[in-house]
Amino acid sequence: MALRTAPRPVFRLLMRLALLGAVLAASLLYILHRLQGFDVAAVMAGLSDLTLWRVAAALLAVVAAFVAVAGQERAIVAWFGLSLPPGQAGLAAAAAAAVSQTVGFGPVVGALVRRRLMPEVTLGQSFAISAGITLGFFAGLGFLTLIVFAAAPGMPQQTLAQGLLAALLIGMVPLTILRMPHVLGSFQPNLFILGRFLIWLAIDLGALAVALWVVLPPLTAPAFWAMLPVFLIALGVGIASGSPGGIGPFEATLLAWLPQVDEAGLVAGTLAFRALAYAVPALCGAIWALARPGLTIAATGPRCEVTETRHMPAQALQRLTSAEAQLIRQGGLTLLTLGGGRMWLSGKLAHTRVVMGHLMAATCAGPVPANVLDVLERLAKAEARMLCLYKVDARIAVVSRSRGYVVLPVAREAVLDPASFHLSGGARARLRRKLAHALKAGVMVEDCANPPLAEMEAVAAEWCGAHGRERGFSMGRWERTYAAGQRVITARSGEGKLIAFVTFHAGQTNWVLDLVRFRPGAPDGTIYAMITHALEMARWLEVPEVSLAAVPDASFGMTGPVSQLLQRLTRGSVGLAQFKSAFAPRWRTLYVAAPSRLALLIGGLELARAILRPAALPRGKKALILLGRSEVWADDAEPPSTERAA
Repeated sequence: MALRTAPRPVFRLLMRLALLGAVLAASLLYILHRLQGFDVAAVMAGLSDLTLWRVAAALLAVVAAFVAVAGQERAIVAWFGLSLPPGQAGLAAAAAAAVSQTVGFGPVVGALVRRRLMPEVTLGQSFAISAGITLGFFAGLGFLTLIVFAAAPGMPQQTLAQGLLAALLIGMVPLTILRMPHVLGSFQPNLFILGRFLIWLAIDLGALAVALWVVLPPLTAPAFWAMLPVFLIALGVGIASGSPGGIGPFEATLLAWLPQVDEAGLVAGTLAFRALAYAVPALCGAIWALARPGLTIAATGPRCEVTETRHMPAQALQRLTSAEAQLIRQGGLTLLTLGGGRMWLSGKLAHTRVVMGHLMAATCAGPVPANVLDVLERLAKAEARMLCLYKVDARIAVVSRSRGYVVLPVAREAVLDPASFHLSGGARARLRRKLAHALKAGVMVEDCANPPLAEMEAVAAEWCGAHGRERGFSMGRWERTYAAGQRVITARSGEGKLIAFVTFHAGQTNWVLDLVRFRPGAPDGTIYAMITHALEMARWLEVPEVSLAAVPDASFGMTGPVSQLLQRLTRGSVGLAQFKSAFAPRWRTLYVAAPSRLALLIGGLELARAILRPAALPRGKKALILLGRSEVWADDAEPPSTERAA
């Protein structure tokens, strides 16, 4: 009869337990070997020699370490974009760390304790926070240990440590500045949060090292800077072993690397350290975890007055005063709901919270709320990001400038009134010529209630082959489901072949031009014909405004060499401006604003990267574990399509 094998999860658990047992056994054998013949009475004497001030100093260091633990958790919470009461979250973080580091199985135990102390945090969020802290701890411990070996005098292999540290720091530059989709997907590290986490971790580890150092026998204890690298290595080995509190491997490493310390005194100091840094905090954390759910404690610290929406039904989106809000359907942007139901299109970059476009509402936009920038600044600060307003109108620019923001013109938006649009007059002479060319070439334009998505995909692929990668973030990209929910205008040749299409974000109060795709060699005037047809459709549907989207400002309001450089970088937009000028639109200046020049510089660089090298589009349905929930789109029915010759 064939033997039945254990299920894979059970086998893995047994292997881990066996490995842990082997590590503990080896550590115990080494400790017994080193401590052969030492006097237990000497250990007790070492404990009795601990003075009150040394115990008090160690306890103060332990308190500082747990304050730093709360700081690390706040950094991880900001990384995930969660909004939690700082005081309550700090106490929960300290309790979770105190219990989990002593009991073992740190991420699991810590997540359960945090969940009990903060019911508003889901179990999935709590596990994510624990996982983030664990990964950050080990990475930060390795980085800080490398710094100590590279900087502290007299360290072995110091030249090698300095070389590794330099290589690591240099390697972070492309990780931060460039997007590496083949390695990390759309991951972009936030150096503000990483730096904050690393500082708190350094305080945590340094305080624990002080707590151990002050309880070691003063006559034989090494200098603090000589003990620090040994402590970091011992702590890492102990935690990596998986034993509760790292017991066994931690002591074995100290005995091996601190031979100058009296063994009895080292054992006495380690016992005192474990009592002060592990047992006492674990007892306090367990009591707090058991008692806290029955207590009523006021949350401290401000909570953000913003709701972030990732998905919204199509009908609700179309009722907003800016059709560009429909960009959230591609997954990279969200809608921020401020006080009074005001909404703003927004996106998070590595170090920048971008708020983009027009302040919108479900009805008439009205005046700009006086505190709108206060709310946005608090949101950006809570996320450890800089605030940047992008492509905002003159109303927001005036409010921003009054608060001392750096404000620059960034683009000009071409706006048309379909009801008054006509083809006569000298201003539209070029448009008439282009339409005549398209008519002569036999181009047929159609408004599609059921877009030919397969043919459109082929056109989009040919367009990408001729023009390079698609841009993103604030610009739409081709994707079947995305295009199917838009107003689509197509153009076919006389033989019936699809040669081009344009799409519009179609709202009840305005339309905004989005995708423009055409095959190489499409007849002259094809795009002009499709947009003219869209304007006629908008007039038929009584749409008040059609936007042909924006073109970059040539100089961004600057002069001198900087202006000349920007003009060279944006020279490709000259033809785009000429194309839109053929419709004789009304030009509306859009602005970029930030609280400081540094925030504007970082925001501008990250915006350029996000637009020119966008993250991959989400494929299929992805569960939003941390923030929000998935919703199904239900696009409204389209009015009947019409067909006409160009």
